[in-house]
Amino acid sequence: MKILTLYRLPQNGKATFGSLVREDGVPFVLTLERVWKNNERGVSCIPTGEWPMKPGFFNNGGYATWEIICLPRENVLFHIGNIDDDSHGCLLVGEQFEPVLNKKTGLVEDGILASGSAFKQFMAHLKGEQEAKLVIVEC
Repeated sequence: MKILTLYRLPQNGKATFGSLVREDGVPFVLTLERVWKNNERGVSCIPTGEWPMKPGFFNNGGYATWEIICLPRENVLFHIGNIDDDSHGCLLVGEQFEPVLNKKTGLVEDGILASGSAFKQFMAHLKGEQEAKLVIVEC
């Protein structure tokens, strides 16, 4: 079973950024989540701790992904996106931290780029696995 560690950076009040690290200690993708809001479904980042994961499916995007299970809430997934508004309480992956235009509001927000490429790397790393573990650590 593969174990991924998410090292979170201190929250900036608008988003939660981090780095996802493989079992061999090498960081391989960046992450973006919403800020902590008492683990409320759809609006909060995931609590720190150890969480089992299993293969899942992202219905809104129509693609295979990984689901973080055993949370008080359901359907917490890894998926593609650029700003916290894209996350809906899930984990987004990317390759670069960068300001991004929120097309809904017209405002520039802290975000991540190259999410599609990072997601392919994430999925390739877990290819063939039936279970994995996510360890979330606050820095």
